Amino acid sequence: MMDNTPLISIVIPHYNGIDILHDCLDSLFKNTLKDFEIIVIDNGSIDGSQEFVKKKYPRVKLIQNKKNRGYAGTCNQGIVLASAPFVLLLNNDTVMPENFLQEMLNVIENDPTIACVQPKILSIQDKNYFDYSGAAGGEMDILGYPFARGRIFDTVERDKSQYNKMDNTVFWTSGCALLLRKSVTDELGMLDEDFFAHQEEIDLNWRVQIAGYRNVVTCATHIYHYSGYTLRSDNQQKMYLNHRNNLIMMIK
Repeated sequence: MMDNTPLISIVIPHYNGIDILHDCLDSLFKNTLKDFEIIVIDNGSIDGSQEFVKKKYPRVKLIQNKKNRGYAGTCNQGIVLASAPFVLLLNNDTVMPENFLQEMLNVIENDPTIACVQPKILSIQDKNYFDYSGAAGGEMDILGYPFARGRIFDTVERDKSQYNKMDNTVFWTSGCALLLRKSVTDELGMLDEDFFAHQEEIDLNWRVQIAGYRNVVTCATHIYHYSGYTLRSDNQQKMYLNHRNNLIMMIK
């Protein structure tokens, strides 16, 4: 009997924005690696997103929530439903090249020390520059404040391949496009839903390191991210959640 278990389960939290979801799903289905399942979890969209997915993408498993569970809760919901050994947590406002899934899998599949991997994250508005949401992998300063290679505060660098040959081990990997080993979440737990949104992946990455696993970035592939599509960087709620969740993480 053939094993129909996919290699990768792709979990996409979604709330409104048919156009971006269409771009994201189209780019996934154009990938050279075809052995995956897609789980779109809709948090109560009112723009017709649910009907759009049902009609346009019958292969996609659509979960319809009656209320917004936040990014952490929605991702956890997807992790529980995932049938593959590797789970890709993916923002709905991303597009990727055809080699994306295969290159991500190449990094993690045969190295049991790796728990999480992210690609280079570039801005779709200016593809020569890194994107704010994770850039070339995340680090943490001595005061416990997160930053990223290629991005410090609100300043992003042009991608000149300057990080391609650096040690690929990083402190944290961006939840914008995070491929994780599902067995690690079985062992350590999933995202902390008290965070609701923002920095929940950094908390998980910290627990991953304490347990002896690694978080890595691969510069062999990349994604493009619509910077600030969901929340602008100066959005008050986003600023509040970032500062609050940083304090929660440090206290933990």
